Amino acid sequence: MKKAIIIGLGVIFTLLIAAIVTPFLIDLNKYKGTIKEQAKPYLPRDFDFSRMELTILKGFGVEMKNLRIGENPAFGKGDFLNLGRLDVKVKLLPLLKGQFEVEKVVLNKPEIRLHRNAKGEFNYSDLVGGSPSEE
Repeated sequence: MKKAIIIGLGVIFTLLIAAIVTPFLIDLNKYKGTIKEQAKPYLPRDFDFSRMELTILKGFGVEMKNLRIGENPAFGKGDFLNLGRLDVKVKLLPLLKGQFEVEKVVLNKPEIRLHRNAKGEFNYSDLVGGSPSEE
């Protein structure tokens, strides 16, 4: 009985250490270019972020830091959206089955600049409604 408890505690300790160390070993930033390219058909604006990190202890997912989306050129220059951090948490069990299910999306320190022109059009109108296949 005592041996089983020691083995169990050893396994829990090993999993905890792995959960702490893994985000430092896996560099998601090498996929930054790929993510930006895949976003282009869905996001017809300038899009960038400074860093991306894997999260495990706070929920399995990704943190994107200093995310920004550029303003619609018809409305001026600058940024439409700035986020201090975007947290996307996914469900782990479906991910192991090859399915991607978002559990939670958290916007930290969002700054969104909304504008309407004389025609009544908003600066976000090119971001809603359409899909790349409709173009």
